[in-house]
Amino acid sequence: MNAAVIAVIKAALYKQETGPVNLTKEDLEELRAQTLVFLTADVREIACEDSVRSEIVQYAAKQMQKFSAYMKAQDDLTGLLTWDRIKPVIIKGTAAAMYYPEPSLRAMGDIDFLLYPNNGESFQKAEEILLSHGYTVRDDEEDSERHKAYVKDGISFEMHRVFALGDAAEEKEAEQIIAMAEPDRHRLETYGAHLFYTLPDPENGIVLLEHIAHHLFSGLGLRQITDWLMFVKTVMTDEFYEEKFRPLAERAGLLKLAKVATRIGELYFDAPKREWCQDADEALCTELAELAAQAGNFGRNRKTSDRNATAVMNRKLSLAVLQKRGMKNWKAAQKHAVLRPFAWLYQSGRYIKKGISRRKDHSDGILQNYRDHKSQSKLLAKLGLRSRR
Repeated sequence: MNAAVIAVIKAALYKQETGPVNLTKEDLEELRAQTLVFLTADVREIACEDSVRSEIVQYAAKQMQKFSAYMKAQDDLTGLLTWDRIKPVIIKGTAAAMYYPEPSLRAMGDIDFLLYPNNGESFQKAEEILLSHGYTVRDDEEDSERHKAYVKDGISFEMHRVFALGDAAEEKEAEQIIAMAEPDRHRLETYGAHLFYTLPDPENGIVLLEHIAHHLFSGLGLRQITDWLMFVKTVMTDEFYEEKFRPLAERAGLLKLAKVATRIGELYFDAPKREWCQDADEALCTELAELAAQAGNFGRNRKTSDRNATAVMNRKLSLAVLQKRGMKNWKAAQKHAVLRPFAWLYQSGRYIKKGISRRKDHSDGILQNYRDHKSQSKLLAKLGLRSRR
C-alpha cells in the first residue's frame, strides 16, 4: 500500500504523528483515485513541490464548494419529503461522513436515501413530489428494482426501495434489519446546521459493511474501508459491539468482514486496538487491504471494461434474474408477447456488451478478467460472502 496514502489517513483520521508527509504528484493522483485527496487539507505537515501544493489548495476549495452545494441539496430533499408519517432516511453519504473528524472532507457522490415506512404508497407519493418539484429521472442507467435515480441541479439522488443487492439468506436478513429500524434525527454542524434522518448506529454499521460487500464484486476502494473505520472509532465501544452490533452482524453474515476491516485499521493505520477483532486472519486482512488499494475507489484504478467484466462474472446471475431484468430493460418484449421468453438472452447481451466485449480502453483482456474473478471469488469465500453472489 502507498506509504503516503497511509500517512495521510493516519494523520487526518487518527491524528497520528507521522512526521512530515512527503507527497509527490503520483501520490496525489493515488489519493484522488481513492477519493481521499481532500483529507490532505487536514494534514499539517505536508512536504511537496509547489505545483502539488497548488493542486491540494484547488482540491480543497472545490470540495468546500461541492460539499456546501451537496448539503443544500440534501436539506431541500429532506424538507420536501418529510411529510405526514414519511421520513427520508439518508444512507451512506452524510450518514457515513458524520463519523469523520471533519465531515466536509469526506468525498460525496449521489444522495442515497430510503423511505420510512418503506412501502409502495410512500414510494409513489415521493415520486410524485420529486417530479413536481423539478427532479428528473436520470436516464443514464438501466431500470433497477433496487432504486430509482433522479437528478436536479447537477446532483444525483437515488431513492432506494431496498438496499441489499441479492436474494441470499444473509442479504435478506440484512434487508430485514434495515427495514425494521426506527430512524434517528441527526444534526450535522458543518457549513451551517443540517438536520436529516439516519438509521440508528447499529443498523447504519450494517449498511456500511453491506456497502463494502457490494463493492467487493465490482471495485472496492479505501474510502469504503475508511467509512467503516470511522464508524468503529466513533461508536464501537466494547459494550456497543457486544450488546447491539454483534447480534445484527451475525444475522447478516457480516461479522467476519467486520473483524477483518477493523483489523486492517490497526495493522495499517495505527487505529486503537479492539479485542473483538484480534482473531481476524492477518493474511486475509492484507489481501483485502491490497485489493482496495489496487482497485481504487469503486475500482477507478481499473479500466471500465475490466471492472464490468469481473463484476458480471462474480455475480453469477441466475436465469430467473436475467429474465426479470431483461423484461424491465427490453421495450420490445414489453410490447410483444412473442419476444418475452427471450428476455434473459437480451439481458445477457446487455451485460456482454457492457462488460465483456467492450475493449476500447486497452483493458487487461478476458483471460485476466477471469483470473481476477477467480481470485476475488476465493476472497469472498474466505470472508464468508460467497452466498451473496
